Amino acid sequence: LGEREDWTDLRVYGALLAVGTDLFSRAGVHYLSGFFGPLERALRDSGADIEFTPADFRRFGPLLERQSPRVMTTVAAPPDADGRCSLSLHAGGTVDELHRAGADPDRLLVVEVSDKYPRTFGLGDEHRKGGAKPAGSGYSHALH
Repeated sequence: LGEREDWTDLRVYGALLAVGTDLFSRAGVHYLSGFFGPLERALRDSGADIEFTPADFRRFGPLLERQSPRVMTTVAAPPDADGRCSLSLHAGGTVDELHRAGADPDRLLVVEVSDKYPRTFGLGDEHRKGGAKPAGSGYSHALH
């Protein structure tokens, strides 16, 4: 994304950048961050279009719901024997919006799956949500 220079009103929502990218220095790109760490401060100081939204984890979900991003991204550990993926360390305030994006045909949910992500355990089967199908697959799995 950082190599592209012809953005028009790309709005990125995130929380605490861990690595730098040229994306946020591009014209037409706005970054709304839930945390302001060293990289966010450096972007601000360089004149990037960056904004801080003061919200704790409990309010991050409602904020995302109001924004209803067209594209959501997350990471997951590979499916287990039952076809279920673990959102690994990324299972936080975005989970409900990830499910909404995955269930909405007008939105896109991108999940990077890698065996490098640890499997974490959360709610039991009675609380899991399903329905999202990986592109090109013949099975469905639930993100939890």
